[in-house]
Amino acid sequence: MKTAIEALGKTARIVVWYSLGINDRIAGTNESTWRTDVESHFANIRATYGSTIPIIMTKFMTLKVDNSANPNADFNDTIDAIDAADSNTYSISGVTSLVDDNHWDAAGMKVLADRFITTMLGL
Repeated sequence: MKTAIEALGKTARIVVWYSLGINDRIAGTNESTWRTDVESHFANIRATYGSTIPIIMTKFMTLKVDNSANPNADFNDTIDAIDAADSNTYSISGVTSLVDDNHWDAAGMKVLADRFITTMLGL
C-alpha cells in the first residue's frame, strides 16, 4: 500500500492500531516477558516503516460482564509503562461494553475505533 500511495506522488502516513495480548494474559505469560516481546515487535514495525511512526494500543478491560473486577486489567500497568517509555506509543482505555469477559462486543469495538481515531487525529 505504501508503494502504491507513493506512486501517486503522495506520502503515506502510517499509524498502527494495536490490540492484542489477552490470550497471553490468560495463558499466564509473564508480564515482563510480554512487555519485552511487545516492545521488540514495535521495534520491528518501526525498523520497516519508520522509527517515529505512532503506535496506538488498547488497554485491557477492567471489569467483567458482571461488573466484577477483571484480572486481565493487571497488564494495564505494563501497557502504561510501554506508553511512557516511548514518545511515539500511545495507550487508550479498553473500558467499554463486552460480549464476554475477554472480548469487546460490536458496540464496544465502535467505541474503541472512536478512541483510536481521536488519538490519531490528535497526533
